[in-house]
Amino acid sequence: MIWKNEDVEDVAKNKFSIQSSIGKYSIQNANINLLKEDFPVGDHAFHTAKEDNPWCIIDLGQNYPIEHIRVYNIKDERYRERAKSLCVEISHNERDWIRVSSELCYWEDNYFVFNAVLSQVYSARYVRLFLNERNYFHLSKVQVFTRKIPGYIISAKPDGFGARLGAIICGLYTANKSNMKFKFTWNPNLNDECLGVKENERNERLNYISITMESADKIFSDNFIKKYLIEYSKIEPNFYSDIQKKTFGRLSEFPMRRKWGWYVNHVLPFLPDRIIDCDKEECLQELKKIYGNIEFSQNFQNIIIDVENKFNKYNKNFIAIHIRGGEIILGKLKVAPEIWMNNRHFPYEVAIDIILKELKEDSNIIIFGQDLNANEELKKFINKKSNREILTINDFINHDYSDIEQVFFEMNFMSKASKIYSTGNSIFPQCAEMISGKKMITSFYDIYDDYQLYSVIENNKDCLKLNNLHRAYSYYRLCHLSKKLAMPINISLKHAEDALKEDMTNGAYMIAIVDLLFLDNNLKLANIRLGQYFNKGYIDNFFEALVGPQTTAVDWKRDFYKNILQTYLCNANPKYPYISYVAARICEYENRNSEASKYYKYIGENSIKEEGFLRMIKKYLVWKIK
Repeated sequence: MIWKNEDVEDVAKNKFSIQSSIGKYSIQNANINLLKEDFPVGDHAFHTAKEDNPWCIIDLGQNYPIEHIRVYNIKDERYRERAKSLCVEISHNERDWIRVSSELCYWEDNYFVFNAVLSQVYSARYVRLFLNERNYFHLSKVQVFTRKIPGYIISAKPDGFGARLGAIICGLYTANKSNMKFKFTWNPNLNDECLGVKENERNERLNYISITMESADKIFSDNFIKKYLIEYSKIEPNFYSDIQKKTFGRLSEFPMRRKWGWYVNHVLPFLPDRIIDCDKEECLQELKKIYGNIEFSQNFQNIIIDVENKFNKYNKNFIAIHIRGGEIILGKLKVAPEIWMNNRHFPYEVAIDIILKELKEDSNIIIFGQDLNANEELKKFINKKSNREILTINDFINHDYSDIEQVFFEMNFMSKASKIYSTGNSIFPQCAEMISGKKMITSFYDIYDDYQLYSVIENNKDCLKLNNLHRAYSYYRLCHLSKKLAMPINISLKHAEDALKEDMTNGAYMIAIVDLLFLDNNLKLANIRLGQYFNKGYIDNFFEALVGPQTTAVDWKRDFYKNILQTYLCNANPKYPYISYVAARICEYENRNSEASKYYKYIGENSIKEEGFLRMIKKYLVWKIK
């Protein structure tokens, strides 16, 4: 049961029950024991004779909307299985009975606890428990719960810290305004750990903070957890909010989106299509108050104090530059730039342009970002070029903070900014806005159109001595933008090739090059390029980027990849064996093995001579090449 004890009432407590028969094992006071508040759980409350479909009926005294029925079996494990065929019916008049589907019922703890989850879809006065067989019937305790409250607003975000904290803040606000109660789940693991989002490196070569997570007790106080936390196993994780085009008053009315209430996420309630009667200014101020009332662990409280002390010592208005670009550039997600580039990548080349313009206005600048080495490189470049000094957030950190502690420090310090430049989609600065109680975010997409963005990246791409993976990603950005701007294909192709030179094992850049050659109708060169990649041993890299988990785990770019796959299928023929090989692998990926055989035949008909390639693909062949 997801409900906290204080939010439900046992309406069967100290009521009366009757049973179908009395036998030699029957118990004294059987009509009272089953529902008596202080009857020992595990003892026999009643015991019938052995008969067909034995039953007991509980009279609640009046109709109640029934949320949950919990039944405790006896503690003697030798006889517990007698109750395994337990069924439930309810009635408002003791004549017309409604069966509770077995889909809503389940046993726990080796047939010790039985649950029937009705979710208040029906009101009843009588509850009938019976066995669907011939047997003795005995139980220890029955509880019948109804809600004391309309329902819950629940955050069950399975992703990063900022998204979860933002959802908690918004959820508390929404619950307070709608006569609901707020709860949250907190899985210490991330939903997409398999994609490598938690992997990071902290060394001289790479020094970046990835998406990080800790258990709830490391972040929140015991009291906060006791009041709001629900076991994550009891609620399905959910990224999204159920609340769209609703008023606060509507949220406490039935029917609700979920039987228990509504999911909420980090999206600000006053935004379009969210809560219709939510006032923006009032909401921001309330979000600030709510954050201030969250009870964090002592360690996290100390971090907030550290932020206050450091900011008071700094004592200046400042502009925050929030540069996303950790796991999407330096980790496994780098093979899926089309998915993550537009909403998570803040190019350092763009940061240079923004900072130099702000310095002309005498602004103070603090750089926030995942790649600590790149941040320092940016700071050194600006400080050398300008007569104004900028800082990174690490200039304020002198504690040996863990990754999540540093994230929390940065988020709270960022909330002190007068303006935040970001991608516009990152949840991290959105949390800083909630903490501050005011709108501060400016997306660089609101400053630059595509042509200006292309020009800024092109002009600044050689300013910093960044890691080759950053340079590769920026070249791919230029490829993407030049293609979008309908520049000549040779320009886009040059950018894609430059990206691959910087990150020669990244299949995403190989795919981009071949796709541009398809677009240019140069199938011969596309086939040659594929042959070069495969014979260098990059087959797995190529297919990881084409159909691997990083590119198939999300759905908002599905059409993009679908079109690429279709291009290989359309262009496969015996003249182009490497294109045909990709087409065959695509068919196998889509479980179309008969079509895959056709494409594998193209390889054999062409008689590829590269023995290295043939050895590598041998395990995939379904048609023997002679």
